[in-house]
Amino acid sequence: MATPATKQPCPVCNGNKIVAIGNQAQVCPMCGGSGAMPVPGLQYMYAALFTLTALASATANISILNADFRWKFAKAWSTGPFLVQIQDAKANRTFFNVTPATSQLQGVPNSMVFGTAELPGLIQPPYLFHQNGGIQVSVTDLSNANNVIWVGFDGQELVPSTSTDGSSTSS
Repeated sequence: MATPATKQPCPVCNGNKIVAIGNQAQVCPMCGGSGAMPVPGLQYMYAALFTLTALASATANISILNADFRWKFAKAWSTGPFLVQIQDAKANRTFFNVTPATSQLQGVPNSMVFGTAELPGLIQPPYLFHQNGGIQVSVTDLSNANNVIWVGFDGQELVPSTSTDGSSTSS
């Protein structure tokens, strides 16, 4: 006789949702604070294409509609160098703090974020974009020529959890 499926505790925090780091506590990086065994996700990539004229800027908004998305790798291809700024639209979290403040929205050089085809930019720890949220990407050309830019967010589209809280991570 088959037994009903039960929620297994996270092997890192043992279901406690937090882990100790020295004298401090933080949300468990393995389960994202759900306390449940993480559910593996399906490989997925979100991408945006920009076609810029010399020194122009543009912004794209990518909607995360199907499920939570765990961003693991930053990928890009372009015909010239560019600045990039990435923001979690739902959490209003900007990824790069640029000084002076007047440069904040311009971002950082693409080489500081994106790797190559052989060694893509690793996002460590992976970042979770929640379902019904979005990724806002802003780029500015630095090549002083026309620039075609592809920006990719490679990771996992998470299978909805069967836990009682209805999520695989905390919000």
